[in-house]
Order: sequence, then C-alpha cells, then structure tokens
Amino acid sequence: GDPDAPAVEPVAAEEPTDEEKEEKAERAEMKLAGQRREKLFQEMRQACSEQRTGGNAMGDTVFTTAVLAEEPRASLSAIGRALLIPVRYRIEYATWRRSIPLVSADPRPIDLRHYFHALSSVPPGCTSVPLVLNALLEQVS
Repeated sequence: GDPDAPAVEPVAAEEPTDEEKEEKAERAEMKLAGQRREKLFQEMRQACSEQRTGGNAMGDTVFTTAVLAEEPRASLSAIGRALLIPVRYRIEYATWRRSIPLVSADPRPIDLRHYFHALSSVPPGCTSVPLVLNALLEQVS
C-alpha cells in the first residue's frame, strides 16, 4: 500500500453482554427443544402406523399440528381446524359401519373333529398354511 496513508487500527469486536449471551443461549435451547418435540412427534406417528402381532392400541390415534397463537380464541380455532378432518372421517366411518347388517348366531358347541383329525396326523414341523386351510375346508364341507 501507500506509505503515506494513515495506519488503520483493527476495530475490536464488542464482547456481547451477559443479557445477549443469555438470549442467544435461550434461543438455542428453544430450537433444540423444538427439534426434540418434532423427533418425538415423528416417532409416535411411526409407532401408530406400525402393524403388530396382537394389534396396535395406538393405531387409531390421530396426529396433527395446530399452531398456537397469542390469543386463546385463535389457538382454539387452530386446534378445531386441525381436528376437523379426522373427526369428519370418524363420523363417515361410523355412518358406514351402521349401514352394515350385523349377523348374529346362537352360540352352540362346534364339532371340530375333522379339523383336529386332519392336523393331528401331520408332525408340527411340517404344518403349513395350505395344510391348515385344507383342514378348515374339510371341516366345513
């Protein structure tokens, strides 16, 4: 550079105040908490959609998102909008379900001799789905 130019002193960055440090830490903690909530939400949604032996008690759980507002009335409105579609589906399902005729039969002893006879002659290690289905068909024919 120019030897006659005045020397430029580097400007030292101002050290953040304790209040600024606390605000920054609080924002970071809020962001982390939000990420943890989102992860939990996704894990619970996944658990509800899994098919399990013996059923899934959480299978009829609805997951949705409602953005809460400063004003309670606006928050309540957001929750209502978020629940509207799942509730509508439940009502439609209940209506459909009521339209299906219910068939009831008098309880009586069932004779399963043919079924048990067909399966008893096969070693347990050789049992297969086609064999069980055949035994069922033999029983009902």
